[in-house]
Amino acid sequence: DNGIFVTYIRTRNENYTAQTWRLLWSRDNGKSFKVLYESTNATNPPPLETDEENNLYLVWPDLTLSTLSNTDVRSSSYDRNANSYFMIFRATDNYSKPVATPIGDSAGDKVCLIYDKRRKQFYYFSNNGTFHVLDKHGKVTHSAHIIRKIGELDSLQYPHLSVDDRGAIHAAWTTELLGEHHYFTVQYMRTDDVGYTWK
Repeated sequence: DNGIFVTYIRTRNENYTAQTWRLLWSRDNGKSFKVLYESTNATNPPPLETDEENNLYLVWPDLTLSTLSNTDVRSSSYDRNANSYFMIFRATDNYSKPVATPIGDSAGDKVCLIYDKRRKQFYYFSNNGTFHVLDKHGKVTHSAHIIRKIGELDSLQYPHLSVDDRGAIHAAWTTELLGEHHYFTVQYMRTDDVGYTWK
C-alpha cells in the first residue's frame, strides 16, 4: 500500500479550455497531500488505476489539442485531433517521472478507465463512443467505435466499465436528452472477447 492518490480540477477558465488539474499523493491516510503532478489543459479530472506493482495510471482527454507539461510524450504517427493521454507513474521512480502515450480518436468530456488484473491490461471507454484496450506500457492493442450513434433525441453520458470473474467486460452509460440536462435512459452492453464483439 503506497498511499492515497487523488485527481481534481484546481482552477479553470470560463470556456473550460484551460483547466489546471492536479494529481495528489497522501502517505499518512489522508492527513496531508503533496502535489505529484500538475498541468493545464482542456480536460476533466482523470480517472485513476493501479496494478500489482503499485504503479499508477491515469487517462486525460485533450479536448482542444493542448499539450502536456513536464512530461515525456512519446512521439508517434497519430492524429492530433481528439486524443486522450495514458499516463504512467512508476512506483520505482517514486511517481516522479511520468510518461504519456496518446490514444487516438478517444477524447470525450466523460471517460472511464479500468484495470483487468487477470489479463494485465487496461480498458478505456469514452463518451465519444470508443473503447480501447491498452497494455501496461501504454500501447493500444485494440480500438473500436462501439457506439456510433445513440439516437435522434439523446447523447452518451457517464460511461462505466466492469470486468467479472469470467473475464467478460460490462459497459454501461447514461444518456441525456439533446439540448437539455435531463437524464433519459441507462444503457448496457457486454463483450466476451475483449471488445471485438458486443451484445
